[in-house]
Amino acid sequence: MSSTPMEIQQEPAGLSQLERITNTFFAPSKTMADIRRNTSWWLPWVLISIFSLGLVTVWDKKIGFDNISQVQISKSSRADQFEKLPPDQKQRQFDMSVKFTKIFSYISPIFILIALVISAAVLLGVVNFGMGAKLSFKTMLAIVAYSWLPGLISTVLAVIIAFLADPEGYDIRKPVMSNPGYFFDSPKFLSGVLSAFDVFMIWSIFLMAIGISENSKIKRGSAFAAVFGTYFIYKLIAAGFGAAFS
Repeated sequence: MSSTPMEIQQEPAGLSQLERITNTFFAPSKTMADIRRNTSWWLPWVLISIFSLGLVTVWDKKIGFDNISQVQISKSSRADQFEKLPPDQKQRQFDMSVKFTKIFSYISPIFILIALVISAAVLLGVVNFGMGAKLSFKTMLAIVAYSWLPGLISTVLAVIIAFLADPEGYDIRKPVMSNPGYFFDSPKFLSGVLSAFDVFMIWSIFLMAIGISENSKIKRGSAFAAVFGTYFIYKLIAAGFGAAFS
């Protein structure tokens, strides 16, 4: 009697990198579920970095870092002190401000990578130790990286606005009118807190909640509360420091 060969069930094919990017916007659960198969995170970082450098180039060519630095100085708490400096010291400090602003803007991909790593590490601690999840660092890094992709839309809008803006009054701290803090320059603490309610950031937090839920037993509502709570605490601390040292 001949033996019947056992049927081999094939695993469904995973998403391609392009499909993961596309589904982040149109079917985020598919992208986040696919992270269980592959924790690759580099493509979102590359895309975000390219778009970021594109915006920086527009700042450089259309706005000018001289104008950018002038606006930053005029809106700081040290504006009066700066104006009282002797002309030579004022020019020296201004030139230094322009130089550092330009350098730090063009190396933004490094800061984006550092922010990704820190964000993933903090959220990993929150959900693993605070909520009993068992996610790996690579999984959380991929979740955060894909969740930041809505920032591409924000960056495109910022590029358009920069092209249309008056260079002499352009503020790089408020490139897009996407949160209530955009309408406040002072008090700085209030402006900083209100900036937490940013349309694109809340979108990203929603995506992180989906990612955490798809890769653990945590419900989406609980995941959203955990991520938004962590983010809001950060914004409160940042607003406090911004008000104290600006």
